[in-house]
Amino acid sequence: MSLKLKQLELGYTETVLKFPTEFTVPHFSLVPLLGINGAGKSTFLKCFVDSSCIIKGNLTLNEKKLTPQFISYVPSRLPEIDLDCLTILKTSFDDYINNWGNVSETEMDFIVNKAKEYDIDHFLTKNFNELSDGQRQKILLVRSIMQDRPIMLLDEPMAHLDYSNRISLLSTLQKLTQEKKKIIIFSTHEWDLIYQNCEKAMFIGEGKAWYGKLEDAVQSDVMSWLVKDSEHQWCPEKKKIIPVP
Repeated sequence: MSLKLKQLELGYTETVLKFPTEFTVPHFSLVPLLGINGAGKSTFLKCFVDSSCIIKGNLTLNEKKLTPQFISYVPSRLPEIDLDCLTILKTSFDDYINNWGNVSETEMDFIVNKAKEYDIDHFLTKNFNELSDGQRQKILLVRSIMQDRPIMLLDEPMAHLDYSNRISLLSTLQKLTQEKKKIIIFSTHEWDLIYQNCEKAMFIGEGKAWYGKLEDAVQSDVMSWLVKDSEHQWCPEKKKIIPVP
């Protein structure tokens, strides 16, 4: 299984992000998406589920047009959902049932077991809107995992998590790519964490995109895309962003 991005140009009224070449992302891939705020990370993730922002080019999965049933997506802006968390998790089965929110005994057992596995079983009876941002994000992430689709898209999944939970999330995503043969693309600003734990990444900046090994990235100009203020600079020797002396 492979995902191909064929000469994409993204935007709404005008092109804001251009992929100059064809990118291929194989299965078993965990792809961090890096770039400053406003670079186009969210637009890129949205193009998988909203083709209206694709000006040119296309997305294919195994050489066939990519359609929403192969994708699970967790946005960065957490929605207000006036439902208990159990009901929200039940909707992960909506592709397979006729009555919204109704599940079989086997499916209910699956939900409860997954809730225990990811330590959210104590939230099942709670209203989603009463949880913290980090807790709500975790509920939606587990729902995405339960959908079990070949491509997972996560828009800043670490934004509301403390450091230990960011490490835990990254470990979970790495495990999913290997055990479930998934392609997982997630946007983040956690450069140090990504550099220490990932092999490849996608960078977005200056209206362009770059995808490849991190060891190649740190020797290229794309690192400047992560620094857009006069108070910081990229330090090739330390391989990190540091304050300007």
